[in-house]
Amino acid sequence: MPIDSFDAASAGALFRTRLMGFDKEEVRVCLRNLASDFDDAHREIERLTGKLKALEGEPAQAALRSPVGVQLEKVPASAHKVAEEVKVEAEADAKKMLSEAQEEAARLRSQAEADASALTRTAAARLAELNTEVERLEARRAALNSQLQRAAEQLDTLSRELRAAALQPEEAKPSWLKSPVAEAAQPR
Repeated sequence: MPIDSFDAASAGALFRTRLMGFDKEEVRVCLRNLASDFDDAHREIERLTGKLKALEGEPAQAALRSPVGVQLEKVPASAHKVAEEVKVEAEADAKKMLSEAQEEAARLRSQAEADASALTRTAAARLAELNTEVERLEARRAALNSQLQRAAEQLDTLSRELRAAALQPEEAKPSWLKSPVAEAAQPR
């Protein structure tokens, strides 16, 4: 079974890609299959070599020197050469696939780092905006609390003055209570 070249697609070596490159398990399975095929070819070479040596030891050795015999002698060497070529090509393909997987992983890692950096910058800018808004709202709340406190104190003071004025004789009342508007507002 002479093999001129290795075709990854016809050998079923189509690998799915994952987040960090090719599926490692599929690559390993493919490499194990290639190693198994190589071992099978090597065993076949040894079997044929043994068979050839056995035939060379028999008295029919002269018959093997015919053109067919010469061709049979070349089979183990040719099979061994093909097996070596398959092995070298399989190793080269494995190195190429590994290199491509590493390049893809580096590209994906770089893209993920760039995306993460962009998201971090966006989040930091949004956080700064929110912190500024929180500070503005806290300042507004403090100003409103201060205004409410002053208004409450003024109302409390006014309430005390009104009670005190209601208990005093008319000539001792403050001038603002003696106005026609204040007199109209007082209970009778």
